[in-house]
Amino acid sequence: MQSMLNHYKRIFSLAALERITGIDQKYLQHYSSGLKKPRPGRLKKIEKSLHNLGAELMTLEL
Repeated sequence: MQSMLNHYKRIFSLAALERITGIDQKYLQHYSSGLKKPRPGRLKKIEKSLHNLGAELMTLEL
């Protein structure tokens, strides 16, 4: 989780990730800094939210 958040922070701000996942920026910051690790349920919620975003992006037609 920590490395994924740090890798994508150039693309997604913590505010954007909060909107996507529904998880407060404060917690996302703790996860990205390694201060805390998400519980398994919260980790699944983040994963599912990001997969849903990816699926939504795949349906775009320009």
